[in-house]
Amino acid sequence: MLLKLLVELHERHERLKRFVHEGLRYPLPPWGQNVMKGVYFTIPLIAAFYLLERTLKHIDENTRQRSEELLKYQLNKNKSNNGTESDPEASPNDFIKGNTRIVGDTEQRVGAGGWGGGVRLAVNDPETEKRNQRKIRKYLRKLKQEHEKRQKQQQHQQTENQ
Repeated sequence: MLLKLLVELHERHERLKRFVHEGLRYPLPPWGQNVMKGVYFTIPLIAAFYLLERTLKHIDENTRQRSEELLKYQLNKNKSNNGTESDPEASPNDFIKGNTRIVGDTEQRVGAGGWGGGVRLAVNDPETEKRNQRKIRKYLRKLKQEHEKRQKQQQHQQTENQ
């Protein structure tokens, strides 16, 4: 059913596109061209903004749900350990702090420890530098060979045409 809907939508779009680009085709004045450039430029921006807002909404919902689950887990664990209920003011931040996550009695590092807890983007040791230089030289040699090959082909074509 979804496939049929997508196929029908594609066919309708193609008909509309054909009608607009063939049936309504006439030269636009400069101001009209600028308006159409603006329209074609803003449509993806508006779509991307909508998608971003929708994604952020879902992230907030999922984060809130996960935080509530962590809080319930920790409260139940504290209750079973002490026989008494723990602090009702406890927050999920008590269990996830910076680059560490507290699970039970153990702390686990999260991320690679780079800026913002993410990956380390650059390593500047001599071995990596040499490896990168070899790769760059190899790539540049390949580009040079392709360029020389194209030039020879063009020269060959020019001699054949003369």
